[in-house]
Amino acid sequence: MIDGYILSYNNPDTDSVCSSIAYSYYLKKHNKNYIPVISGNISPETSFVLNVANVDVPSKKLILEPNKKIILIDTHNIAQIPHLTAADNVIEIIDHHSDGDINIFKTADITNKRIGAVASIIAEKCLDENIMNQTLAVLLGSAIISNTVNFTAPSTTYYDKMIFEKIEQYYDFGKDYTFRMFKYKNRILNKRKSEILASDEKNYIIANYNIRISQLEIVNVSKHICFEDFYREMEIIINNDNLDVYIVSFIDVANLKTYILVSDEYSSKLVQLIFNQNSLKKLYEFNRVLLRKTDLVPKLHNAIDRLTQITGE
Repeated sequence: MIDGYILSYNNPDTDSVCSSIAYSYYLKKHNKNYIPVISGNISPETSFVLNVANVDVPSKKLILEPNKKIILIDTHNIAQIPHLTAADNVIEIIDHHSDGDINIFKTADITNKRIGAVASIIAEKCLDENIMNQTLAVLLGSAIISNTVNFTAPSTTYYDKMIFEKIEQYYDFGKDYTFRMFKYKNRILNKRKSEILASDEKNYIIANYNIRISQLEIVNVSKHICFEDFYREMEIIINNDNLDVYIVSFIDVANLKTYILVSDEYSSKLVQLIFNQNSLKKLYEFNRVLLRKTDLVPKLHNAIDRLTQITGE
């Protein structure tokens, strides 16, 4: 008998997928049967990790049994989970983002830590109860490496590093594991431009603005990405999806650089304000890793307010 489901946002990343699988395992040890269900597709990197861990891809069951309990992993932003049928069914949220809708999930027990990876929270639970094993170590350790960009991302904390060191007692990741895992990120480039942009996008409603931010992690961005092609695709998406703001971030996980793309003037003005740039551009380059959750979303509220004051719109 199914007690409920574990959900995350559409096209979930490695942290979301691996944490959902690991948490379902954790709950089974407590005689609770929660099925991880994904909406959309998983990335090549995630497929690599699941193959190493020798576990199946979670179900893509689109129609959930009504009145079943729901656990949300790695999100509690209602704009990112259109596949959620009823907020009142959500009994638990495990997240590490500051942009959630706490007031909507009134019946949920919420754990939300400002750390690098939600996998660190799941891993601590497994470690504390001595149920960590090699499979869980691969899933959760890989998720932490991925979401912290091998501990270089600004969201990385001592907590993530400490948990990962304990996980390493159960699986030897070796010197080249991270490189092999990150190389799989580039397989997304075999898809159409629209599919690449959609592979890791999140939607937000901020100050009544319809905002989308895509974050793509690639090895050697300048070698593999033609930015002009993406500008054209972004313009199409803005018009088709009625977006007010659209920002695309390419993170070079090999060279630790970030390229932020915008195709419209308003989005460019917001990025200019957020990062205190001198001029409006379609491409902003930074010699460091910048993340959607730490460097863009938390600053958008203030940037929109400032731009409104400047322009009067």
